[in-house]
Amino acid sequence: MTTTGGAMKARAEFRGRLRERCDFGRCLREIRSRRGITLKELSRLTGLSTGALSLIENGLVTPTIGTLVKLARSLDTKLSYLMESVEGEAGGICDVVKREVFPLFYPARSHHFLRRATGKGSGRMDSVIVESNEGREWELPESSHEGEEFVFVLAGPIWVTIGDKALTLEEGDSLYFDARFRHQFRGGPGSKMLVVFTP
Repeated sequence: MTTTGGAMKARAEFRGRLRERCDFGRCLREIRSRRGITLKELSRLTGLSTGALSLIENGLVTPTIGTLVKLARSLDTKLSYLMESVEGEAGGICDVVKREVFPLFYPARSHHFLRRATGKGSGRMDSVIVESNEGREWELPESSHEGEEFVFVLAGPIWVTIGDKALTLEEGDSLYFDARFRHQFRGGPGSKMLVVFTP
C-alpha cells in the first residue's frame, strides 16, 4: 500500500472512531427523547428549524457555540452533559480532560471542536477548542446567546466580528465580550482558539 493510501485508510478509521465515540447528534437525540420532547417542540424552544435540528442529530452539521447553549437551555441540561460521550477523568472538585481527547463532534469540512475541561459541578462555564481541519480556513456561522465569552488564540490568525466591530487576533491575543451581541469567527489555515463561555 502506498503512503498516500495508508494515510487515507488511517484517516477513514479515525473518523469511524469519532462517529462511535463522539456522536454528539446521537447524544442530543437520546437526551431529547428522555425528556419527551419532539423535534417540533425543540424547534419552538430553540428557534431552530426542525430541518436544522435533524441535520445536527444525524451528524451532518456542526452546531455553533450559540446553538449548543440554546440546546442545553431548551433541554434543561448543562452543556457538559451533552458532551458526556467524550472520555475524561473527573474528580469531586475538578474535571480533567486529557490532551489526547477525541474531537467532540464529527469534524466539519473545515474545522472541528475539541472538548476541554468544563464546569461539570457548578455549570458556570464550559470550554471548547476550535481548530482548523488539515490546515484549511474555516468560518463559524454568526451567533448570539446569553452569557459571556473569553477567547484565547493558540494559533492565528483569527478574524472576529462583534456587532459592527471587526478585529484580527494573532497567537497569544485574547478577547472577552458579551455574547448577547451578534458575533462571528473566521480562522486562517492552521488556526486554533480556546473559547471559554458561560452558558
